[in-house]
Amino acid sequence: MYLFNGHTFTFLSLGAIAYANFNTVCPSRHENSVPVDETTYQFHCGMTYSTQGVDSNNFAASSASSADACARACTQHTQFHCHAASWDADSNGCWMYANAGVPTMAGPEHARIVTMIRREETGPNPCPGQLEQCQAELEESSEQLSASQDTINGLEEDLGIAQNSISTLQNELNALRESYQELVGAQSACENALSDCNSRSQACSTDLSGCNTNLNTCNSQPSVKHAPQV
Repeated sequence: MYLFNGHTFTFLSLGAIAYANFNTVCPSRHENSVPVDETTYQFHCGMTYSTQGVDSNNFAASSASSADACARACTQHTQFHCHAASWDADSNGCWMYANAGVPTMAGPEHARIVTMIRREETGPNPCPGQLEQCQAELEESSEQLSASQDTINGLEEDLGIAQNSISTLQNELNALRESYQELVGAQSACENALSDCNSRSQACSTDLSGCNTNLNTCNSQPSVKHAPQV
C-alpha cells in the first residue's frame, strides 16, 4: 500500500528498482515545476491520461528508464510537438501526447506512474561562466562613475569661482564706464569754456584794433599851441 495526497495506491509490482526510480520524483516533485535540461515540466504523481480514442498522430509510446528520461524523450520528439508525457516505473513505459488536458487519477494497475506536463523552454544560459566578468565590469563602471562625479564636482567648483570673478569684473567694467561718461561730460564742458574764451579773445582783439586806430589818428593830427594867458 502507498498513501499519497489522501489517496491509497496498491502496488502490483514492488520491485526494488521500480520503487527506487519512482521515489526519486514522487512525492517530492508532485505538482511542482521542475526543469529537465532546458525544458520545465510540472510533475503529477499517480496521475495519467487515457489513451482510448487518441489519434495515433498525436500519441506515441516508448520506453524510458526514469521520469526525466521520459521527459527528455517528450522534448526531443519530432513527430509532433509533445505537450505531456506519462512514465510508469513498473514497466518503464513512456507515453507522449500532443494534446492533453488535465490528467486523471491512475488505476491500481499503474500505481507507480507520473505525468509530466510541459510548461516552458528555459533555454541555455546566455552567458555561462561570465558572472564574475560582469561583476568586475560593474565594479569598474561604478569606479569610473565615481571618478566622473568627482570631476564634475571640481568643475562645478571652478565654475562658481569663475562666475564670481566675472561678476567682479563686470562691476569694475560698469564703474569704468561711469568714469568714462563723467570724463566725456567734463571734456565737453572744457570745450564749451574754451570756445567762449576764444570768442571773448576775438572781441578783445577787435576792440584793441579799434583803440590802436584811434590812437594813430590822434597822433597824426597837428598839435595846437595855446597863447599864454596874461
